[in-house]
Amino acid sequence: MSGESALFWVLAPLAVLASVAMLFMKKAVHSAVLLAWVMITLAIFYIALEAPFLGIEGLAQYLFSDYVWAFEVISALLITAALGAMVLAHSEKSDVARTSQRARSIARFRGKSIATAAGLPGSGVYARNNALDLPALLPDGKPSDLSIAEVLHRRGDVAESKSYQLEGLPKIDDEGNK
Repeated sequence: MSGESALFWVLAPLAVLASVAMLFMKKAVHSAVLLAWVMITLAIFYIALEAPFLGIEGLAQYLFSDYVWAFEVISALLITAALGAMVLAHSEKSDVARTSQRARSIARFRGKSIATAAGLPGSGVYARNNALDLPALLPDGKPSDLSIAEVLHRRGDVAESKSYQLEGLPKIDDEGNK
C-alpha cells in the first residue's frame, strides 16, 4: 500500500464522520470546528495528490494576476460582513440574566411577600392572580374547570371565581371612562 492510499484510508473516514457529525451538532462553534477539520483534510488530499489548484491553469492565471484586486476586495468585503454580523448579533447580558437560577429562586421565596413565590401564570392563560384555587379564564371570559386540580374540587377548596371573571370587571367605553 502506497503512502497516498494509506493517507486516504486514514483521513477519509475521519472526514466523512466529521461532515456527518457537523450536521447534528447543537452548537455552531462545534460545527465550525468540524467544518475546519473537513477543509484541512481536503487540503491534505490536494497536497498529497500534488494538485494545489484544481481546473484548466488559465483560470489560476486570470484569478491571481489580472483579477487579483477584485479577488482581494471581495475577500475583504466578506470578512467585513462576517465581523459586522458578529458585532450586531452580540448583546450584553443584563444583571438579571447574569444572576443564577438558584439565586433567583432563593430571592423569590425569601422576598418581602410569599405571593411572588408562585411565579407568573403560563402563556395563553388569562389569569388575574397566581392562586391555585381559582380557575384560569378562557378567551371568552368563562372559567376553565380543567385548570384546577381534581383534588381541590374533591376537598371543596375551590374559591368562587365570579369576581375574577371578565363579566365582573367594570365596563370601559371608547373614551376610557368607566
